[in-house]
Amino acid sequence: MCFSIIIYLMKQYIKRPWTQEERNLLRKEYDRSSGEELLQLFPGRTKNAITKQVYYLRKRGWTFKEIK
Repeated sequence: MCFSIIIYLMKQYIKRPWTQEERNLLRKEYDRSSGEELLQLFPGRTKNAITKQVYYLRKRGWTFKEIK
């Protein structure tokens, strides 16, 4: 039964490139938002996709501290 739920959820997920606006919002909100809040801010993105994007951007010199 659990396997069928995963398949259902994966059918709803559409992989698409991150926009610059999404990256800027992620940079601003990542350190001060919970995982659930991030999922609401980025509809259509999985928790894993958000984490991988943060890792990708950190490797390229982006920082995720609170921007004032």
